[in-house]
Amino acid sequence: MSVSGPGSTPIRPDPEAAGTTPEGDALLAELEQARGSGSSWLSFLDGASGLRPFARALAEDGILDAQDVKKLVIEAKDFGGLTRAEKAALRGVLRDYERKLAPEAREALARFLGVSLSRPAQPTAPAAPTGPAAPAGPGAPPAANAALDRANARLPEIGGKRYEIGPDGFPRAARSPGGPVRNDAAGAELVYRAGNALVEAPRGVLRGIGAETQRAIVSNMTALYDAALEDFRRSPVMNTSAEKMRSGAAAHLLAVIEGADSPAVMNEAAAAYLDRALGEPNEALRASMYRNIAGLKGSLSAQNAAKVAELQKRVIPQAPPYAEWFDPQKNPTGTLELRHYAHDDCWKYGENPVDGYKRMGLEVVREGRSERGEQFWELRGTVKDPTGRNPDLPVHIKLYKTHDEILRDMDDPKVHAVFYTGHSNLGGNVSEAIKSGPEANGTKFVQLQLCRGQQNIFEVANKYPNAHLSTSRDPHYFHNVMTVATNTLLGFAAREDYAAIDRRSDIESNNFIRPHEETRYQYVDQDRDGKMELDPTGGDRFFDVVKREPDTSVADLRPRAETRPARDIDGEKVVDGVNFARTLITYHNDHGIPRGSPLAGIEGDRFVAAGWFDAGPNDPPVRISEERGADGKPVYKVSVNKSLSGQGTYALGALVQYEIFRHFAEKDGRFTPKEKARALIATGEYLSYMYCTNAEAEAIMRAVGERAGVRNLRFSTVFQAIEADDHGYITDGQVRALMERVQIR
Repeated sequence: MSVSGPGSTPIRPDPEAAGTTPEGDALLAELEQARGSGSSWLSFLDGASGLRPFARALAEDGILDAQDVKKLVIEAKDFGGLTRAEKAALRGVLRDYERKLAPEAREALARFLGVSLSRPAQPTAPAAPTGPAAPAGPGAPPAANAALDRANARLPEIGGKRYEIGPDGFPRAARSPGGPVRNDAAGAELVYRAGNALVEAPRGVLRGIGAETQRAIVSNMTALYDAALEDFRRSPVMNTSAEKMRSGAAAHLLAVIEGADSPAVMNEAAAAYLDRALGEPNEALRASMYRNIAGLKGSLSAQNAAKVAELQKRVIPQAPPYAEWFDPQKNPTGTLELRHYAHDDCWKYGENPVDGYKRMGLEVVREGRSERGEQFWELRGTVKDPTGRNPDLPVHIKLYKTHDEILRDMDDPKVHAVFYTGHSNLGGNVSEAIKSGPEANGTKFVQLQLCRGQQNIFEVANKYPNAHLSTSRDPHYFHNVMTVATNTLLGFAAREDYAAIDRRSDIESNNFIRPHEETRYQYVDQDRDGKMELDPTGGDRFFDVVKREPDTSVADLRPRAETRPARDIDGEKVVDGVNFARTLITYHNDHGIPRGSPLAGIEGDRFVAAGWFDAGPNDPPVRISEERGADGKPVYKVSVNKSLSGQGTYALGALVQYEIFRHFAEKDGRFTPKEKARALIATGEYLSYMYCTNAEAEAIMRAVGERAGVRNLRFSTVFQAIEADDHGYITDGQVRALMERVQIR
């Protein structure tokens, strides 16, 4: 048969067409069994208009493989079956992308559609529409390289596809002929995915492939990185392709550094890598490049080692930005502007903050009520340098008695430092401030003196990447609040670096995480992939280019089909839920007296966010995998099914609490009604500390209750059970109170 339409070229049968293959048989069976995500009764909504654009997107890397074809068929079957228009669209894909279809994909799709094809064409590299190709090496095509073949075999799949490095030093889709990569969207996608494969492979994967091929990779990636950087500088808007190209090119260079066949090649690659890292405009990508090469500093030449040290200064602030703060053109009086937000309990349980500043010699020049009705004090004066090396520092402080909107001054270019002292509300106070806070204007020092500020570091870093953040690892006590605050001011007066300021104000046994400490990356997810940059099992070695997504506020916890690879989805919601669980489990053990709890004795800080995982709506919502950290202790990596990525932050965070408690109860073989009640109390604790509306909390609690088999469960009921025992977190008393109010089976 033939399929044709206006302006189309028919697919003609060939009596000599090649026979079937085992790979084609297997894929055909998958295509026939594939099911879409929509309900059949909604088939009147079915349409084929999205299939061709979807195919075009899948083919951006130059090849449509088995996984791509399966995705296309699932998309076509979105409401239970194939319409005539959808079959025609799939035949159009078969025709238009004939030379880009992998052999088994081409065979299976043709058989699925009942189309007879000519002998299979080999997939070819895409013809790039625009942009110069990076220079290819001189001379004849590179010879076969068995060591390179072995290296390519060790590269993992990325997004269901395999990638390779060609003998010419360019990446390519597996089994495609490859060739020079152009600096365009398709080229950026290819370099980005292949770079991801290289850094997820065993370190040193390119060792043994030969200096010639390694140098070709360096030459190619340097040219592509520079071309993409030029595109970025010319573009008036965010250029995602340019960022992907630079991230992928940096990963290729790193793979050469780690697997170089000689010190000369290593240092050539390192020089190219470091020169670009030092000029990289994206702070988060620059930081990723630094972390990946910092551990290799001792193996590099003196010149490259010096560049690593310079890069460290660019990435990790060693001191407050005094030159910026006290620029005589912008701040002729050299006055430090500080905004201090203090919780009511600072006056109740610690030194009166006003008295603390008076103790330094500052005077109250005004007091009253703010526009928000908050009590405030305005103080002025000078702070003497305790070392005697600098003139007195003029200081102007506005002190507010509040815990709301504590980051409201981030957009004021005259403000240099922001302090908050008080309760964390298990992270809720800072999370609320992040959501309502303005964009930053100028480099600010932000000091959050509260209980376990580590929980919010990722949020502050994502919203304010240039802020110098200082906060607590563990509980910070009211009686120490003003001593730390005033000693920090003394450090500013002495123009000290952060190490000296920390020594001056460290009165709680190294409890504060300062801006210069690289351990802060244990609490930061700069590329928004839902994984910490460092964790007890290692680090996040690839810089994902992930689009920031607004919160949906969806609260039904119903999974929905998600066609994007898990690694491409903004993971901030996963981090939010897991970071709260770290604190909640810590407090559960410290204050919950959890005699029978399945989480008794388990350290909260051994839980780490692991982003989204690829799965369907019928698969488990949360996955918890146990690994061993470098210290030999267990690490619990928590990831979430990508079909829930459309849920709101609060809904997902609540679900994570429930699923962690459920998982450990089932691990012990006893998810009894009592343990189910404990998991629901954990869910309620999360919602009670978040700034969601009452309607949101009720909807989320009802949705979690449905998962637990408790219909029409109300948040107000769970909250009453929590309030019944105020002696800890997720106590047996709270569990009993809930079971008295609700029938739980």
